[in-house]
Amino acid sequence: MKKGRSFRFHMNRTQQVEKSLERLFPNDKDIFEKKLKEGIPEALPGYNFPLAFGTMKWLSEEVCRKLITARVMVYLSLAEKFAEKFGEEAIELIKQIRYENGYSLGERLAGYTGKRVGTIKNWDILLAGWEAAYPWSNASIAERTEKRIAIRIPRCGVGETFLALKPHLDLGIAKMYCDNDFGTFDALFGKENIKAERPKWIPECDSYCEYTIEFKGKK
Repeated sequence: MKKGRSFRFHMNRTQQVEKSLERLFPNDKDIFEKKLKEGIPEALPGYNFPLAFGTMKWLSEEVCRKLITARVMVYLSLAEKFAEKFGEEAIELIKQIRYENGYSLGERLAGYTGKRVGTIKNWDILLAGWEAAYPWSNASIAERTEKRIAIRIPRCGVGETFLALKPHLDLGIAKMYCDNDFGTFDALFGKENIKAERPKWIPECDSYCEYTIEFKGKK
């Protein structure tokens, strides 16, 4: 399998979905633009409706859950068939695509700070995105020091979908979906600067998902 155009194809598909949802939910776009003008922190300037951080927050919980479930199911159906047909090569490609997807989001977030990718020192740009994720499940800070942060996500729509499917689910393929977050962390803070882990994950029957990020070399 060729790895060349995988990420470009993924981004084109995401853009198509965004345009479709914009037509389906014009009122939510108006709400988002109003929030931007009012300077509401959750609506980060420059993001396009409706799949970026800060926009799905203004959709109803029912709509959000349907969108998340559909997105997860499409991923699983494709990933499982590719892995079944092409084996380890397909699995490595899926890992690459998910990581690149997360990294591109980190690049966008880094752009708001005016600093180079991989050099961010302030956690707030990450938290602004996480805390605005969905209308029913906001991230919370379980621990925050100069060296380490732990972010807790209760009722994650993605995690709950995987949990419901667990009897028939390949957890390895499911984890790769959520691993895009590690790409985001690397883009923001620099892979060489941090150690990121996911000690809690809803599909493994934890009551919430949790990520820890530790800056290397700090005492």
